[in-house]
Amino acid sequence: AEDGLAARSTFPAAGPESGALYIVNDGLSDPRLHNFRIVLTQANADWMESGYNFMSNDPVPATVIFRDQDIYYDVGVRFKGSLAGRHAEGKAGFRVKFNADQLFNGMLDNASVDRSALVPMSRLPETLILLAMYRAGGAMSKYSDMINVVIPMPSNHNGPAQLQLGHYSDAFLDAQFDNGGDGDLFEFEYIYYPTSELSGGYKNYGSSGSNTRPAMQDWGGDKENYRNTYLIKNNRAEDDYSGLINFVQVMASSGSAFDDRIDIVADVDQWLRYFAYGVATALSDNFVRGDNHNAYFYRRPSDGRFLYFTHDLDHKPGTPGLSPRNAYHQKMVNADPGWERLYYAHMRDILETAWNTTYMQTYTDQFRALIPTGTWSSFLSRIGDIHDAISSDLAGAVAPAYPFAVTSGSQTVPTLSTTVSGDGWLDVYAIYLDGQDTPLPLNWTASGSGSSRTYAWSATVPLEPGVNTLSFLAYDYRGN
Repeated sequence: AEDGLAARSTFPAAGPESGALYIVNDGLSDPRLHNFRIVLTQANADWMESGYNFMSNDPVPATVIFRDQDIYYDVGVRFKGSLAGRHAEGKAGFRVKFNADQLFNGMLDNASVDRSALVPMSRLPETLILLAMYRAGGAMSKYSDMINVVIPMPSNHNGPAQLQLGHYSDAFLDAQFDNGGDGDLFEFEYIYYPTSELSGGYKNYGSSGSNTRPAMQDWGGDKENYRNTYLIKNNRAEDDYSGLINFVQVMASSGSAFDDRIDIVADVDQWLRYFAYGVATALSDNFVRGDNHNAYFYRRPSDGRFLYFTHDLDHKPGTPGLSPRNAYHQKMVNADPGWERLYYAHMRDILETAWNTTYMQTYTDQFRALIPTGTWSSFLSRIGDIHDAISSDLAGAVAPAYPFAVTSGSQTVPTLSTTVSGDGWLDVYAIYLDGQDTPLPLNWTASGSGSSRTYAWSATVPLEPGVNTLSFLAYDYRGN
């Protein structure tokens, strides 16, 4: 455009370099899904897949057309994922960066197209797992939409995909926690590297290569020792690894060094909830199953303790079972009978409220209508098999349900506090002294083993001079 003074401007601002493109009737829309069409020049499409370029994080200009009506110009597109996934036709995903003048859905500056969550369909789709997490609660994860992605490239990357919105971005963290974006976020991942070269000595990224899989170890106080395994995802200008290093050193310890410090550096209740989700899905190739990758660690600003966020829940299920498959999970369960009991309680709640065929069939039926080629009946059957196997293990690990009880009886004490004790099964999540707004700090002990294992609680309660009549209220995880 040109005004009366011959001043010119373009829209989008970058002009021809903005990737402002359009396409007419390519015949690839799917009427059942939201279409997510990425339009780029043939030259840029060829460049992205040539040689070692597909490992580049430098975006190329493109236009995105969403739902066949919402048009976003001047976006940047690149492949996403590790060396193991980017080279795979039909599985590779894309990272899309939106212009600040036109955010996606009016609020997001980026989104990810993840095809590995739905391709191949022999894998339990991550979307089903996330829906179970949303239903059972107590966990935060990415919000995703089912889409049909269309992108003109030499390889075939079209078809059903998961559109990951927000990921674990600062927008996500700010919505979940006070000043959430101030907390440091790290991705725990393998170190991938190529094992061959192209002509001219360039690294050959055209094959899956190999990787190094370091466990959580105490590598001293130099952050450079941690940088390649714990990828800093936000607050990069500060480059602060101090909290992470302290957390990793505790996680790598054992015995009393672990038992006495882990609740200081990590929210154990939150970790056990997330571990229960991971074990319940029986996924392989994931941190919760003992692999040293596919996890996010987040330092919560309010107390400095680290939280565990699941990631990349799209691999083939392994053998289901209740026992921890992750060494850090096992150490937490072993550290305190109360944490063992808490893990079992989380698992019971997840199985009863969400991870069962009665609830999940609602979604497998809906997805069958959206993606008829999917093996949704098999997925539902698999969920049922996992549910039944873990439920059986749980019945063999804990005594059948017994009522909440106060067993310590009446007492006379010369102090303004006393210890009260009782019994509590897996349905007890918190105990309140009637009239108090906060739950009592509890100590738990266990007796027996297997299907005879029971748990007893004790708590120190305040007293007033004279006769005190104390009433205790027990609540489950749902607040009942």
